[in-house]
Amino acid sequence: MLHRLLLGSLLFVFSMAALGLDRLVLGSPVSSLSKASANVLVEAYSRLGIQLQIKQLPAERSLALSNQGALDGEVNRIKGLEQRYPNLVRVPVVVNHFEAVVVAQDPALEVSGLQSLKNYRIGIRNGIKYAEDLTRGMNVKRAMSNQQLFSNLALGKVDLIIVTRSDASDYLATHPQSPVKIIGPPLLTKKLYHYLNRKHRELLPQITKQLQKMQEQGSIEAIRRQALQKPFN
Repeated sequence: MLHRLLLGSLLFVFSMAALGLDRLVLGSPVSSLSKASANVLVEAYSRLGIQLQIKQLPAERSLALSNQGALDGEVNRIKGLEQRYPNLVRVPVVVNHFEAVVVAQDPALEVSGLQSLKNYRIGIRNGIKYAEDLTRGMNVKRAMSNQQLFSNLALGKVDLIIVTRSDASDYLATHPQSPVKIIGPPLLTKKLYHYLNRKHRELLPQITKQLQKMQEQGSIEAIRRQALQKPFN
């Protein structure tokens, strides 16, 4: 029995080496959520003998490069991107989740559902698909980073911004004197998934299996919580 297990392990390692899959480069926007998801994937891929490099890029550029095959995939994205980016394959295990919230600095501003946002100038981050979907047809100003997004709000270039609760919490923790606050309940809650470029389709069963094991063991949530404990700068 031990002999069979050792033989199976050796064959797996040799197959990974033969495919040249000892290292992958994944794209990721800069955020605390992406950092947490990256930590999950580093652990999962290390179990396969594969080293990860995380390349932090503007969100839209990262997606484009992953779809083109210049990057090996995306750290975390919402479900359904494979329909818009046909060269991306979704790994069907949730690696993270988030709440989308409205943030503003005008204490009189009121939000009662998505439709109530139409009367405001809205800031979103370019390439963040859930925010783009939520605000389609509205008065939107796009930013290239969270830093620019919150700066636009502070300068009055927008009335409100849509971000994840973790991004809002990070900003408030590092800017305690800021007048900005989260307005109203979450607009939505979303799950996040890891994506691979289709050239790595042969990896899908292996990484899916490892992530499923980590999910069953509680490792994914434990890694996520640890990564989100401290504000992300």
